[in-house]
Amino acid sequence: MSEDSSNYKYGLSPKEARMIGLNSEAGDIVNKDVELETAVTRRIRSMGAEHVHVRVKSGKVTLSGMCSDFGEKRGIIQTVSSMPGIGKVVNQIKVIPGDTGRPGRG
Repeated sequence: MSEDSSNYKYGLSPKEARMIGLNSEAGDIVNKDVELETAVTRRIRSMGAEHVHVRVKSGKVTLSGMCSDFGEKRGIIQTVSSMPGIGKVVNQIKVIPGDTGRPGRG
């Protein structure tokens, strides 16, 4: 069985791609959304954005949650927007200076 190397650009190993069904023909749109959500989440986590959540539907990425400053927010949005396969980015990230682990601040 040959491995689909196109999944590597989204940060998925062939085993991970098989686990979420990316190599099957059925449900291509759902699989693509799962693939994008995984890739975007990995990318923003590598940037240190632990409090930003990702949701993908039909190629549209919705980012929500918190970050500590406007520079971080801008960097996250620019990074996600430049990723392959992203149709639109909906920004719902709130900037809460200081400790982003505490709810209710702002």
